[in-house]
Order: sequence, then structure tokens, then C-alpha cells
Amino acid sequence: MAARKSTEELKESWREKIQASLIINRLVDHSLGKNEMSSTQINAAKIVLAKVLPDLKATEIKADVEHSGKIATLIQLVSLD
Repeated sequence: MAARKSTEELKESWREKIQASLIINRLVDHSLGKNEMSSTQINAAKIVLAKVLPDLKATEIKADVEHSGKIATLIQLVSLD
């Protein structure tokens, strides 16, 4: 049987996720005009989220693919009239 993470580590992980969701909700409400936030509060929220949540970055995958079969291409023309 695989060893489980300690419950203290799990509790801390969930605590961080809950706090992050509260910050995100506050930022969303601000963007919708439901509450006011100063620029200092917004910057602090961005810093805390950067510590808790990973940054999502675009990645490019390059691959060479060889295929010996026939490839059929279907082109559908659509009239916008």
C-alpha cells in the first residue's frame, strides 16, 4: 500500500486553494463593478496568486510525423449571402 501524504500537508494545500479562490472571486467582482479595489490591493492579489497558483503559459510542440497512407482533404464552401 502506498504511503499517504500527511493530513497536515493536505489541509495546508486545501487552505491555499480556498484562499486563492477567495482572491479570484474578489478580483472577478471588481472587474464586474461589484466592489472597489485600490491598485495596491489588486497588485497584492496578483502577487499572492502567483505564489499559490502556477502560471499558465503557452507551449509549442513540434513533431515530425510520417504517414504512408492516403490523406483525404474535405473542403466545404459556405456562402455568406
